[in-house]
Amino acid sequence: TATSTGSTQTLLTRGNGKDISPRWSPEGTSLAFLRDHEAKNQIFTIDPEAGEAQRVTDLADGVSEFEWTSSGRGFLFVARASDDHRLKHASDVADDKSENDPSNEPRRITTLAHRMDGVGYRDGRRNHLGVALLSGRIIQMTSGDYDHAQAALSPCRRYLAFASNQSGERDNERLTDIWLMDLDTDTLRRITNHDGVYGLPIFSPDSSKLAFVGHRVEAPYGPTNLDRVWIADLTSGRVEVLTESIDREMSNTCSGDSSYGVPAQRPVWSSDSASIYSLMSDHGNVGIIRIGSTGSWEQVVDGDREVMTFSASSDGQIAFAASDPVTPAEVFITENKGDQERQLSTHNAALLEQLSLSAPTRLEYQTLDGASVDAWVLEPIDRRDGVRYPLVLEIHGGPHAMYGNTFFHEFQLLAAQGYGVLYTNPRGSTGYGQEFVSAAMGDWGGTDYQDVMAGLDAALDEFDWIDPNRLGVTGGSYGGYLVNWIVTQTDRFAAAITQRSTCNRKNLFGSSDMVWTYSEWEFRSLPWDDPDFYYDRSPLAHVASVKTPILIMHSENDLRCPVEQGEQWYTALKRLNRETEFVRFPGESHNLSRSGRPDRRLERLRWMTDWFRRHV
Repeated sequence: TATSTGSTQTLLTRGNGKDISPRWSPEGTSLAFLRDHEAKNQIFTIDPEAGEAQRVTDLADGVSEFEWTSSGRGFLFVARASDDHRLKHASDVADDKSENDPSNEPRRITTLAHRMDGVGYRDGRRNHLGVALLSGRIIQMTSGDYDHAQAALSPCRRYLAFASNQSGERDNERLTDIWLMDLDTDTLRRITNHDGVYGLPIFSPDSSKLAFVGHRVEAPYGPTNLDRVWIADLTSGRVEVLTESIDREMSNTCSGDSSYGVPAQRPVWSSDSASIYSLMSDHGNVGIIRIGSTGSWEQVVDGDREVMTFSASSDGQIAFAASDPVTPAEVFITENKGDQERQLSTHNAALLEQLSLSAPTRLEYQTLDGASVDAWVLEPIDRRDGVRYPLVLEIHGGPHAMYGNTFFHEFQLLAAQGYGVLYTNPRGSTGYGQEFVSAAMGDWGGTDYQDVMAGLDAALDEFDWIDPNRLGVTGGSYGGYLVNWIVTQTDRFAAAITQRSTCNRKNLFGSSDMVWTYSEWEFRSLPWDDPDFYYDRSPLAHVASVKTPILIMHSENDLRCPVEQGEQWYTALKRLNRETEFVRFPGESHNLSRSGRPDRRLERLRWMTDWFRRHV
């Protein structure tokens, strides 16, 4: 914690586990957070003035998200229920589960959405909402064979809002609606039209309106439609888009590897219920804007940085956590007009004094067909004039995400090892408007490949210290796909590292936990309708052209881009006697580089730097 002046900073929790998602009580006297107690996240509270953390919940499968109730006497939370849709205490579940463990029995699967990366098989169990009182009592608020998430309780305590899909097709699609429960009448109504993905509801202070974030899934942009802020008037029932005129995502879409446990940011109401604060991603930066009731808006917090999360006080002050390329996240405070900003925390100051970091140079370049694309270049640490250095091209995942002005540990490590680092936002990236983010739909391996390679050429033209004969390329997820694609199209790179990647888009449709939800949009068809196109845009179809030494790194529990994709790529390369190695990480999911076990995250970086050292 830190005082509003920044004069006092106090470390409240210690230990070997993870403490995440801190939340102040409404009166500001107690702090609640999630702690991984006995391998399950549970709600704990602590008095900042004295005392040890106290556990509030002991749910059998832990808590995935929570908020204080407006009274400060308990918490609204989301947790996974048992197969009878009941929330249970750990003590209600038998200690010895070995005989009843579903993993020991055959699984009967009847739905498309039957597993999730980082979660595993769902086994018909649902996420439900509950209230946990400080006494430890649990009150279940929802029921039925539906998932519920992102709950909010109105200040007047009459309404409960949440995100849920309660349609007959809920397990065969990825749409979500905003629902409103009237606690006085015990009635439930749907706020949205079941035409998109909506979430993060939050009530106005006067309880008359509900704000939320989301987008329609409709032609021509489908799931790439921009996230916008919506308003529902609870009296009239009218729902409208507040940010229709703002051609940017109303969310943080910046890619990084140095933050963990930061929940998605909800909109924040002003104390008079007249305006809303929201994050906005723009040209590699993430800032805070204030939006008026008519949709007019102004920037409140800007700059070359990533604002990760924020809150606002009743007197108009905004506290936020932000990072820039040479500074890991710190806490700041500003007035509601964005002036008189001051930094409250200096948690990383002692570490930064011991390090040499590379500040990026922004490079705007033109593609072959005239599009304007952003890139950034980190120089190697202690670069000397007249000496040429190797360069590593980094490619972000998504593709609907963006690189930007945030601290990226992997990039700084490469710079410290003597490499330049180039990272770009090719078309398909977020932060540049609707047309830009949707430009690669139906053309994976086309527009995006050309944009990334044009960025490499621009960097070579701009920076004479780059050695064109010592180039490396790496990326993860979609970035891994594009790495695989690149080495089938060119031999300009001395080495490549592909991470949590895909190589066969045709069979990935059926093996991934969610690729089936967007492939019809991204590839303009289903794989059985146009199998030739799916396979032609798969690196595996062109593997015989690979000449670049390539390291394959994959997590064995990755359900987003399953390890079988790495196996296919490795087997084909080995059969062709290409230079390749395959590193597999047991027990890790798709998010190894961001939230994996620390020793395995370090091991991943060791393999990366060793491969480039040997080949670049």
